[in-house]
Amino acid sequence: MFLFGTLAHRYFGRIKVMFEGTLLVWFMIFVAIQYVPHSKWPFWASAAHLLCSRLSLAGLTLSAAFSGRWLSDRLLHGQDISYGLYIYHAPIFNLFYHWGLGKNRTWYVLGLLFSLFAAGLSWVIVEKPALALKGMLFKRVAQFLQQVVQPAWTKIRAGRQP
Repeated sequence: MFLFGTLAHRYFGRIKVMFEGTLLVWFMIFVAIQYVPHSKWPFWASAAHLLCSRLSLAGLTLSAAFSGRWLSDRLLHGQDISYGLYIYHAPIFNLFYHWGLGKNRTWYVLGLLFSLFAAGLSWVIVEKPALALKGMLFKRVAQFLQQVVQPAWTKIRAGRQP
């Protein structure tokens, strides 16, 4: 799946028409593939079904990300919680599963809400301040290179020239 994601990123300019504004189509493809009965298929057919299932989920995810961008701006107001959601959903859902709460579908909704809360908190407390430091760090490194390294390198080069 990582390879497909890498290829999608590399060639997104060519394939973006498949994902922009096509959320409903990808959702229907994904649901249709999930409801194909496959439990008694031979191994190779089950493996093909699994691959199609994963690819349709990837298509659904990309389509969700690139369809209706206005909705993200409206709901999140420029806050980027995607990385936090990616990081925190697994421990939260695994904790629920460990506690034996995975069989009740209500806990899926609560798990999603807890994950969204953790992602939002992470954005405010960790990610946004870290991104602000990133610009400052690059400025300081550039100043260091100009003030210290460049004059030293100029002296070294001057010493080597006849």
